[in-house]
Amino acid sequence: EGNSAAFREFAWRFVNIIARALVELGQRPDYMLIQRHVINIDALFIEYAQHFFAKTEPKAWEVIVQIEAKLNEKNIPRNMIGREKRV
Repeated sequence: EGNSAAFREFAWRFVNIIARALVELGQRPDYMLIQRHVINIDALFIEYAQHFFAKTEPKAWEVIVQIEAKLNEKNIPRNMIGREKRV
């Protein structure tokens, strides 16, 4: 029960975070939409970050773009290779 309970809690928290982000973006969560973002959360993360920074700190996106421009294959962690630089 111990490991399955921990996984169940993790999975519920992950799905809940996705659903809350979708609601904040004005989208209605459904099974297909949640499944899409569980498999690949990058697009939701970028869309939510744009939304969040536009509301809370509009100039932050300029800094993100500057940092993104400095990224290359040599300074990106191995686990992030192949993903969008903005992530």
